[in-house]
Amino acid sequence: DFGIVHRDLKSPNILIDQENNPVIIDLGFGKAINQPRPQSTHLLSMKYSKSMKLTDGAKGTALWSPPEMTRDCAWSDKTDIYSLGIVIWEIFSRTLPFSHLDELSIESLQDLVQNGERPTIDETWDPGFVALIRACWDHDPIKRPSSRDLV
Repeated sequence: DFGIVHRDLKSPNILIDQENNPVIIDLGFGKAINQPRPQSTHLLSMKYSKSMKLTDGAKGTALWSPPEMTRDCAWSDKTDIYSLGIVIWEIFSRTLPFSHLDELSIESLQDLVQNGERPTIDETWDPGFVALIRACWDHDPIKRPSSRDLV
């Protein structure tokens, strides 16, 4: 919880250092939260009033983007939590999300995610990790765990 939302968290943006610690790179889409903002930034009025959402264009890579970013271009501290759930799923599945869907357009993928579609979970995986993945990619950002919950 460093007051930054990455907004493009995905496996290609996570490196492993010499001590096997993850290092998140490419903060090109990153935004500070709880900081003063320019007057031109438009605050969205959404039911998620407890989490900050800002309009700043659709950012991120579609395979890892949460529904609220593809729908409303909204982001919050819970945006990266969704993406983390996809990354954890990748670690267990050892494949890219939605790779079984050949030649899927970005718009079609966004529609699938909007309609609640998520990568297939193998029920033989550890139940604790399955619950974590499902919690992270909950359709409702408010229901996703916070970064503090995950530590």
